[in-house]
Parts: sequence; structure tokens; C-alpha cells
Amino acid sequence: VHIACLANETKESYWPSAGLSPIRIHRMAYYQKSPPWSHYFLLRLWLCYRFDVLIASDYSAHENLATLKRPWFSYVAVVHGTELLNYFGKSNHVSGVSSAQMRQMYRCAEGCLVGSQASLDLANNLLGRDASNFRMFHYGIDPGRFPSPDPELVERLRGRYGKNPEIVLSVGRLALDKGHDVLIKAFDQVRRCRARARLLIAGEGPLRDELIGIRDSLGLGDVVH
Repeated sequence: VHIACLANETKESYWPSAGLSPIRIHRMAYYQKSPPWSHYFLLRLWLCYRFDVLIASDYSAHENLATLKRPWFSYVAVVHGTELLNYFGKSNHVSGVSSAQMRQMYRCAEGCLVGSQASLDLANNLLGRDASNFRMFHYGIDPGRFPSPDPELVERLRGRYGKNPEIVLSVGRLALDKGHDVLIKAFDQVRRCRARARLLIAGEGPLRDELIGIRDSLGLGDVVH
């Protein structure tokens, strides 16, 4: 397993290698972030290691792939909903890569992976037949990396939201593709049949103020936090 990243972005401790092949991290200088230097960086890695497949999980990595007219290796793209909206939605995103180049990059990939049904639906709606190689996968979480919660602390925290609350927790960036607006509006219906239900949203993002406005307009200040 080889990982390429900017020199100041990744620590080896982020990539536990238990049960995996040895992991080698290749650090890019900042100037190698953009073409043509990023292409030279990839070519050097390929010539040295002849990797079987490249997994591109970063927005800028996708843009770099999109500028390659004839990639000489197989690759899989891990695509986020924000990327789809920026290139094919109504976003005012400005980039040196066109939507046509990104569409071609998706078509040439061995596969495109998205982490939610919402992102898969978005790809199908925005790309049509060009989304035929998009597949959904679920992000894995290793519970062993987290300590067991303190029962007393748990009860104290739950007590903030009433007696025996039914808590729904959403963790994610407060952005359009995450659908928090839909979740909050749905909770207006939930509270009518489950009076003890509470929605906790953890995250930051550009839609924070807008989401608070939706919550307040529905009178959910004591239900959605």
C-alpha cells in the first residue's frame, strides 16, 4: 500500500497497518500539487512501483486526473457530493478543470465510489448514463480506536435533553449535499408522534446559519440542537 500526500498533511500514525501490507507514504512538495508537476510525481511512482490501481480520494486528485488525456494506469475515484454539485449543479465553483473533463474522468475510471445513497442519487440525477459506474460503499469505523464511554457522563449528557430522551445523532459537514435541511424538516413530523425524540447535529459548515433559521422557523428550538 502506497499513500501520496502533501508533505504537511498526513502523519504515519493516521494509517494503522495491522493486517495490511506495509504502508509507504510518499510526500509531495507543495509545487507538485498541480500539473505538470503532479503528473511527473505520478509517473515517477508508477515507474518505481508499477502499482496496479490508483485510488483517488481527494478533490484536487480528481482534478489532476481530469487533466490527463490518456492515463497510463487504472484508477478508482472516491467522489463526494460537494464535488458533483460544484461541477454539475448550480454552484459558482471556479476551477481550471471543466465539467466535461470531470465527466470524462468519471467515465474512464474503473469505478467511482460514493459514501451515501444521497450522493449516488445525486450522481444519477446530474450525470445520467455517465454515472453507470458509480457504486455506494459504507465508511468503516473501528470501534476499538475509541475508549468505552463513562456511564455516569453519558447519563448526565442525555439528561440535558429531557427525561429518557430518544436521541438521533447526525455527524457531518453542514453543506448542501448532506441534506440536513431535509432532516430538520422531517423531524418536525417525528416530534408529533415521538415527544421524547431529540435531534443532535454535530458539525460545522457554510449552511450553519441557514439550518438554524429552518429550525427556528419550525419552532424546533427545544428539539433540534
